[in-house]
Amino acid sequence: MREPETLPADCLQTARNLADLASKQKNWQLAINNYQTAITPIEQSRDWIPDEIARQKIWRDNIYVYENMIQACVNAEQYDKALETVERFRCRPLLDLILTKDLYKKCEVPEDIRELEAEMEAIAVGD
Repeated sequence: MREPETLPADCLQTARNLADLASKQKNWQLAINNYQTAITPIEQSRDWIPDEIARQKIWRDNIYVYENMIQACVNAEQYDKALETVERFRCRPLLDLILTKDLYKKCEVPEDIRELEAEMEAIAVGD
């Protein structure tokens, strides 16, 4: 089965294709559901890769998934979900940069940054 934890690239491709098709058919809820599914392997892949340059490439290659998710939410008048996606889209790369181990001696990340990371993870899991 194509799950983000086992086959993130396959899961991303399948969910993205289904979401794009649903968007073309103006089936906004189906599009939202599948864009949400597609976002999970994007973030999972980025979490698995320690190299910041490779993580940024994944981000650049898939940025439109977030954009399409936001548009589908607006079209479905789910403005709270659109804003949540905007926040996730905006905060996740910044959080990744902050957590880059080179920024902290002995990998000691401040507790408030760890709390922010936990909040972002809770939002991701809540989807």
